[in-house]
Order: sequence, then C-alpha cells, then structure tokens
Amino acid sequence: MPGGLIGFHSMEYEGSAKLLRQAQAKGSRFRVCWHFQSYELDEMIAREQRSYDGDEWFKIGGLKLFGDGSLGSRTGAMFDDYHGDPGNKGILRYTDEELYFQMEKAAKAGFASTIHAIGDRCVRQVIEAAQRLNENLITPDFSTASSTSSPSAWPIFPISKRADSLPACNLCTSPTTSP
Repeated sequence: MPGGLIGFHSMEYEGSAKLLRQAQAKGSRFRVCWHFQSYELDEMIAREQRSYDGDEWFKIGGLKLFGDGSLGSRTGAMFDDYHGDPGNKGILRYTDEELYFQMEKAAKAGFASTIHAIGDRCVRQVIEAAQRLNENLITPDFSTASSTSSPSAWPIFPISKRADSLPACNLCTSPTTSP
C-alpha cells in the first residue's frame, strides 16, 4: 500500500476549500474536513449546509473560532501573568457572551464548533460555553475535548462530565450525528 498524505482538516477560508476541491477534481486523492471561519457562518447557514455534509473525499467540519493567541507571542489567555511580563495574561478574543453566541448560532444551525484555546483561561471559557450549550439542550449530545499543559487549568475538567483529555490544543464541540 503506498504511503503519503491521505487526509487532513483545513481551517482556512472558503478560497482554500475551493483550491482543495480543484486539486481533487484533477485527480488528487486525499480526504478533507473543512472548517469555515466565523465571518462565513451566515453564508453557510443560508446554504443550508451542516457539519458532516459532503462525500468520502470532502466534508464540512463546522465553525472554526480562535479563542486566544499563542504561548510564543504571549497572547494565549492565561490566569497567571507570563513569566517576566507582569500584568500580561494574554488575550481572549471573545467575551463569554460573544463566544457562547457564536457557538449557539452554529449549533442551532447544525454545525460543530472547533475552537483554538491555548491558554488555561481560554480553555476554561470554552468548556464553560460548551457546558452551557449542553445544559440549554441546544444540541443534546455535545462532546468537548481539550488538553492543556497548565496545572491551573486541570481543576476545570470536572466541570464538564463529557470532557476528555486528547493530545491537541483545540477544543471541539460536535453533535453525535457524525458518521
């Protein structure tokens, strides 16, 4: 069996999805799960598409959000100050309500959410938003996955009974209607 790239997740804007489809139309055989950006959500809703729509080679993943920055740039949202940088706890890209609204809008339209959450403060924010969606029964079977290297974030995992630790630094919510 030949080796090589067989599949990946693309979390780029729609133009990249079109390029990937063009490559597939020309004979490239790789599987893609495409996650769209927040500014594309209304258009995806208008098209009446949902997470997991597609075929064997190209599927819609869902909404991709960036909850914070990165550790290297010291913009990942942390509870504690960055070492040697008093007062800098990184950035949250959304308030709690803004994040919840985006996730709720996506869930009501049938889309999963994948949220970049590097810092422990952002991880907590996303888990709490996912838990709130679950409590409000926006989607009956939400799963949330996360990992974090910060011990200060570890106590948050009992908050969500559906949280599992995975080797990734993204939080994903997904209805259990996946194939």
